[in-house]
Amino acid sequence: MVPVLLSWMIALGWGVGTPDGASAAVACVNPEPPEYYAFEMVTTKNVPGTARLTGTAAVTFAPSPFGVSVSPDGSYALDVHLSFENLREAPGGGVWAVWLTKSDLSEISYAGELTPGEAFAGRASWNKFLAIVTLEDPAHVSGDEPPARWAGPVVTRGMSRSGMMHTMAGHGPFQEENCAAYGYGG
Repeated sequence: MVPVLLSWMIALGWGVGTPDGASAAVACVNPEPPEYYAFEMVTTKNVPGTARLTGTAAVTFAPSPFGVSVSPDGSYALDVHLSFENLREAPGGGVWAVWLTKSDLSEISYAGELTPGEAFAGRASWNKFLAIVTLEDPAHVSGDEPPARWAGPVVTRGMSRSGMMHTMAGHGPFQEENCAAYGYGG
């Protein structure tokens, strides 16, 4: 049945292809994430000049010739793009440092330095993660070896959409854990 159906589809011009003038590699790539792959970066208001800071983290799958990119341990490799409004130069000669970490903080990865007015791109190796921006002394984040953990105050943070999901195991039928109480919308 299926071979007959496929033959009819091809004969009628319903074959699998790409849009006119596009190559197969370009047809599948969409650098803009769907709306539900973006999450809000929430300011802590702990650093002077950051009370009006607003930001967004957008998550896309890392490019791969095989459709989905994975890290060496088999986790999805995700590109994380941060953009902010009202981000000023870091006070006191400091730098804005971006960190990506598992939701339970068991693994922390220094992703790089954030420059005001520029978009930031980093890579997460976890499906559930936090994006954190801190104010750091340049000496802490410079050098050959990336720092193991932040030392400065947290300026803004956000949780991936999958990180906001959790099971209700251990909760009674009428109990609810309000994630908004931790400063995350959703």
